Amino acid sequence: MIKKLFYLALLSLVIIGVLLLFENFDTKLFSFSDLDKLEIQANDESLIDSQLGFLFNHKISRLLMGKRVFILNRFLDKIAHPLDFSLYFGQGKFISYVFVPFLILGFLGLVRDFLPEIFFYFILSFSFSVFVSEDKSFLLYIPLVFTMILAGFLYLLRLRVK
Repeated sequence: MIKKLFYLALLSLVIIGVLLLFENFDTKLFSFSDLDKLEIQANDESLIDSQLGFLFNHKISRLLMGKRVFILNRFLDKIAHPLDFSLYFGQGKFISYVFVPFLILGFLGLVRDFLPEIFFYFILSFSFSVFVSEDKSFLLYIPLVFTMILAGFLYLLRLRVK
């Protein structure tokens, strides 16, 4: 039962991800505003002027500075943003705090039983969330959150029956 539920969540992720890519593709992913360019320049200057500035004068370190680091930080921010619990739980949100224990129990049970599949889910959702605008990327994790809550209920019922 839980296996079918998890694969349904995986299918939901693919459908939601494709729809979000068509509707909310982030076109400013590789573009830089003037403020971004100033921030990149200020970061580079502060690294060169620091006590470790001699490290940043080499060719290899120059490759890792500037726009590359800014794009990498933008990717990491876009991946980490939907993992914030306040997007899902709380007043006026999708889920009440009452379901948090079931979410934790479901997470532990699913990790124990379906670790490769959970890993695949996260890799797939990370890759979708990079190219989707930040305000909609949390929708990629809703199937997993609901699956974990329902799995938590099922694991609790299974524990009580034994």
